[in-house]
Amino acid sequence: MASWASRWACNWGATAAEAWARSRRRHGGLWSGGLGHEAHPLLGRRVRDIASGTEGELMAVVREEVATHTGPCWTRRAYIRPEAGGRELPTALGNIEPLEAP
Repeated sequence: MASWASRWACNWGATAAEAWARSRRRHGGLWSGGLGHEAHPLLGRRVRDIASGTEGELMAVVREEVATHTGPCWTRRAYIRPEAGGRELPTALGNIEPLEAP
């Protein structure tokens, strides 16, 4: 089975490195690391997931491929580590709000 990087590159008709560079240019260089992780101004700060009420530290913002009835599509998910600790909980990026003033 092909890796996600080679499948992604094939979709772009380029090598994985070229596809990654092209993606960074298309998104204004906002991607900070591999595996779809993105830079975000709230990373490391206390946030609330308005959908569930969970409060904690924003640990990551990730661009992920999800399956839908019309085929795969890309979404941005935020991962919040609850204040009590434990497993990071995913939520839609649009569902987070800062708890502290910037």
